[in-house]
Amino acid sequence: MVENERSDQESAPQQPDLTTEMRILGQNLGRALRAVAESEEAKRFQEDLTDGLRELKVQVDALLKEVTEGEFRRKVEKQVESTRLDEFVSDIASGLASALQELNSAISRAVDEAERKRAEKKARQE
Repeated sequence: MVENERSDQESAPQQPDLTTEMRILGQNLGRALRAVAESEEAKRFQEDLTDGLRELKVQVDALLKEVTEGEFRRKVEKQVESTRLDEFVSDIASGLASALQELNSAISRAVDEAERKRAEKKARQE
């Protein structure tokens, strides 16, 4: 299970690391693809996942553009004037890492269940 990688790094309670969570997300998505590779729905799942990742990229690109330009940036600059920039960035990164950690846990549980069901089905067929 990919989440074991996170537990090795968590000897002391700390905030989730954004880079680690992004890497684990990639590993979990790979596991998900492998888990359904033998199923009839694999091609559709792969297409849906690819489309979803493309849309995620579009949304992230749009958000980054909005953050660096426009009204959102002006609002952030105002807030930063009254808050330390380091704390603000740290809070955003921490929140994103926590959300990714939850997403990774959910994906990992779903893949574990799919793998378990596939193994049971294979055992019944033998």
